[in-house]
Amino acid sequence: MKIRFLHNIKIIKVIISSGNRIAYTILLYRIFALIIKPIDMLIGLLVSFFPPLKATPKMIFVAGSHRSGATFVSQVIARHLPFYSIGNFDSLFPKSGYIFHKFIKPNLSKYRGKIYQNYYGQTSGLFEINDAHEVWDQWYGGDHSTVPEKMTLIKKNMMFSYFSKLQASVKVPIISKSGRNSLNISRLNSIFTDSFFILVDRDLEDIVISTLKAGNVFNDKDRGWGLKINNTTVKKHKNNKISKAVIQCIELKNKINQQLRTINKNNYIIIDYKTFCDDTDYQLKLIANAINARYGENYAVKTCNYNKFKAISYPQQELLKKVKKEIKKYRYMIDE
Repeated sequence: MKIRFLHNIKIIKVIISSGNRIAYTILLYRIFALIIKPIDMLIGLLVSFFPPLKATPKMIFVAGSHRSGATFVSQVIARHLPFYSIGNFDSLFPKSGYIFHKFIKPNLSKYRGKIYQNYYGQTSGLFEINDAHEVWDQWYGGDHSTVPEKMTLIKKNMMFSYFSKLQASVKVPIISKSGRNSLNISRLNSIFTDSFFILVDRDLEDIVISTLKAGNVFNDKDRGWGLKINNTTVKKHKNNKISKAVIQCIELKNKINQQLRTINKNNYIIIDYKTFCDDTDYQLKLIANAINARYGENYAVKTCNYNKFKAISYPQQELLKKVKKEIKKYRYMIDE
């Protein structure tokens, strides 16, 4: 508990010193969430006495390795397909948010911002899609780098009931992007039998470099930044942060691929980040077609306002050379 508290304090310091408008907005959301937490808990307690719904919600999960571009891809999808996205509003009311959607006008709940920016998985719009940690903390706990190895039947039922009630209020499929869900694909697929997964893939070297940069920003030298399969990597490569990041990212990609083998191929689509940026309209149509085929529906996709987004890439530099060298060394670990 003490380690987590100190880690959170460190994150707050980084946000304050970042000079990033989105980061400041996120911090304000978190402060407001703490203020209204008693109200959310009280309403949540009252509505918990209502009988649970048994209708299976249509859940669309955008997943991928950390720093894969999954947040950006989910933003574009959420703005161009008629789904309700889990974001800041749900983080403010993680226990009772679905109650408010019975009264919020549909056009308001579908509002999205005009910019495609995020701060390490977090966005600034009230109804913008993002990691929504407070929502998933209810079942995963407060460690945002991993998920529990086991989940009780009670928690599984609570998760199912939460999204079942939310969909009954918003009356459209729900789309969620949360980094930790990438570690929980198989379990989510079993809990939500009407689920669909959009996996965002990206070149390993780009993911490693971005992970290293994020680690420098948040000064995560000991723990290592981002999603983790286990802590053996941190201990084994304590003094070599590049090796540690390379193995961490390989393990994460392997975990995602292993989980995909356990679910029906009609239940997911893999999207390459750079290809998505280069030809967004076509990629959106591919995603919409896959979702429509999954659900037997005809969800219309809006034309994207941008012909081409610019994929973030890293120039040939000393760090890139070192990362490539380490990837070559550990390539035997990659589960093709």
